[in-house]
Amino acid sequence: MTNNQRREMISVVGEVLEQVVLPKFEKLEKKIDQGFEKLNEDVSELKDTTVRTELKLNSVVERQDKQNDNILKINKVLKLEPKV
Repeated sequence: MTNNQRREMISVVGEVLEQVVLPKFEKLEKKIDQGFEKLNEDVSELKDTTVRTELKLNSVVERQDKQNDNILKINKVLKLEPKV
């Protein structure tokens, strides 16, 4: 194989890489980037949902604590009243 044939073969391989292989890698890279963007959006949405759920749960716990305090006060008042 002569030097010219080697150069031509290298040139052909380089063109194939540029025209066929690299565009496929670029498409794959775009798909991967889109997948990561979607995952980031999903994670962000989950964080927001978690925060809202925690706020609701804290509100329920506070309400239950107040109800418990009120029940204790009522029981205390009922115990203080003389029985007839």
